Amino acid sequence: MPGLPIDGVDLGPMVLRNLLGRIPGLGHRLSKLPITRCAFPVPLRRLDSAGALAMTKLPWSVSGVRLQPRDVSAGYLFGRLGAATPYDIWPALYGSLTAGRWGALRLERLGILRAFPRTDPTRPSWYGLSERGHRWLVQEIGCPEDELRLVSGLLRRANLAAWSQRNRLWASLIVASRSRQDMRLALVRPECELRRLWTPGIPVVPDMMVTLGLGRREHLRELSWAIELDSGCERISTVWRGKLDGYGSLARQPLYGGRNWRVLAVVPTQARAAKVAHEAAKVGVGSLIYFAVQQTLELGCALDPVVWTTSDLCSGGQTASVSLLLTTSPVIPGQQSRAAADRPPARPSGVLP
Repeated sequence: MPGLPIDGVDLGPMVLRNLLGRIPGLGHRLSKLPITRCAFPVPLRRLDSAGALAMTKLPWSVSGVRLQPRDVSAGYLFGRLGAATPYDIWPALYGSLTAGRWGALRLERLGILRAFPRTDPTRPSWYGLSERGHRWLVQEIGCPEDELRLVSGLLRRANLAAWSQRNRLWASLIVASRSRQDMRLALVRPECELRRLWTPGIPVVPDMMVTLGLGRREHLRELSWAIELDSGCERISTVWRGKLDGYGSLARQPLYGGRNWRVLAVVPTQARAAKVAHEAAKVGVGSLIYFAVQQTLELGCALDPVVWTTSDLCSGGQTASVSLLLTTSPVIPGQQSRAAADRPPARPSGVLP
């Protein structure tokens, strides 16, 4: 299959037909059955046919489980996120939560992922790249080592709730971008990467930066979003006031590489959004700040018109009508976009754009 994609082939019927084809008398009948195709919502890395067919084993011994092309894509996403649970990222990798849980377990068995110890067995398991999985993916994909984050351990003080919130939004952006023909997900940078880009004089560091490529290639323009994840515990009069002042001072300047940028405050409730919106209006940065409730952005709905403007909230508006594309039009399903939110530009190693 030339240009075998990671995210466009259902391997299940193929494997089943190969197994049943070994039974005498069924081979000629099974050869007439079509191999169905289903769009697996997984990261948008693509391998050339030679690389995909050659990837049949790992450089270390593993028994009882076989490597699949999609495992590279899943391992890459876990590496970009640093650490994640199957509950957070299953929409971007698998068709269901159950499949996501089994997928993470098999990646751990393959040695690509490691599971972090958990003190509460009722809480979801967190996974991250193992050291050998990190080395193997860097060599397999041909990306810089620092592109994939290697987390040594999850500290007790780590804000796992915010980490999970970011992961769900990231996965939703990947899924949503595939149903759009008029945009692509150009770049996503988490806070850890933004801190490496920080220079004295920049008063804010967002939780993540998202850059969208809008329009066709001939008339492509970029729109960047500084994402602020709010759990409802930050004081508006102090913490949020400092953030709003910082963004206001940078209104006419590039922000971490983004020239045309806005701020999206992801909050737990609409009431919380209204409180922060009134503070933004007082500071005078209402035109820069937009708001969305976390749950409305998840499960592939990140580009739906579920965003409020500051003026709408201050005037008592009850219905969100704007999308992250700064349009009020509904999502129109179309050809799968070729996003690059979770990968760098193409390299000569066989990774296609």
